[in-house]
Amino acid sequence: MAVTPLPFVEEAVTEVKYALEELGAVGVGVLTNHEGLYPGDDGFDGLWSYLQAKAETGGREVILVHPTEPVIKLDDGRFVNSRPCKSFQSCFCTT
Repeated sequence: MAVTPLPFVEEAVTEVKYALEELGAVGVGVLTNHEGLYPGDDGFDGLWSYLQAKAETGGREVILVHPTEPVIKLDDGRFVNSRPCKSFQSCFCTT
């Protein structure tokens, strides 16, 4: 299985292509969350387009979606866990 350097899509396509076409990897692993971006995010279209093109030419690679902690990226660049907590305000406030 190839591991992707998402959320960096160009680098991910390069690595996946190398792993599948040169090293003989049988599939690709992605997480359910890459720095607050999820697999269906438009920014990942380049990776999905590459894999779809492989499938249309006979490729049979496996895509493993591995669960990870859900996070939200705040406007100030911080990441916070998006799971509910006892005190909603204490999750987002520093005062």
